[in-house]
Amino acid sequence: MDKSPAVVLNHVSFSYNDLPVLEDVTLTVSELDFLCVVGPNAGGKTTLLRMILGFLRPIGGTVHVFGEAPVRVRE
Repeated sequence: MDKSPAVVLNHVSFSYNDLPVLEDVTLTVSELDFLCVVGPNAGGKTTLLRMILGFLRPIGGTVHVFGEAPVRVRE
């Protein structure tokens, strides 16, 4: 069975007031996959999830959820 990508991040970067939080992140999560995000405090986990949900926009790269911009999927 072919699984379509549910979440695709291509070379995503994000900063808060010139403080880099995520740099050049590339990730693909297919339908029916499980994902665990683990890391230290202030490691960018919540920022990553906020970008996937469309609450934050990357300063570089692209985020797609089911082939659309996260904000469109959330509506």
